[in-house]
Amino acid sequence: MAEQAEEAFIRTFLSTLSSQTVVYPDDYQQPPSNSLKKVPVLPIAVPPVPKRAVPHTAGTSYFSAPQHPHTPKRSHQRIPSVVLSPSPSGESQVAEKDILLTLDNTSSSVAIESLSTYGQTVAKPEFWQHLYDFLKSEFTTSADALTAWEDFFCASKGSLTVNQIAKIRDQVGIVGMAGT
Repeated sequence: MAEQAEEAFIRTFLSTLSSQTVVYPDDYQQPPSNSLKKVPVLPIAVPPVPKRAVPHTAGTSYFSAPQHPHTPKRSHQRIPSVVLSPSPSGESQVAEKDILLTLDNTSSSVAIESLSTYGQTVAKPEFWQHLYDFLKSEFTTSADALTAWEDFFCASKGSLTVNQIAKIRDQVGIVGMAGT
């Protein structure tokens, strides 16, 4: 009976407490131990800022709105444009020719590598499957084997086409970035 009375008292007490709103005073101050330390400042003489020479045109304003006596007049200055031109030289004019980037000539490099045995072997998905099986047998964790396979694959991507890369990943079962 005493236990039931205690439980009833606790229930009533807790419900009374939970119905009361909590009001915090607005005078909180952080303890001094949590405040930042004052850093000593060394006085260093700083030279004064040079005055700007503003060209003043008498009676001409670039603004159409009337100026208040407190606001200074402003003028708009043009920003010089940059012109790219060939450097002047005393030599005879040489015919201009385009600079070929390696990206501009991808068909010939792919064709050369696809004719070699290296390019043919690397393009086979079976080669990558055998490599992945070998790496799984050499490493203790599959994550290490996958990392090694990705490193080898990334190093060889330069000699593969996009279609070959997708075919290899599809057959070996290893997805790339964002599931592709």
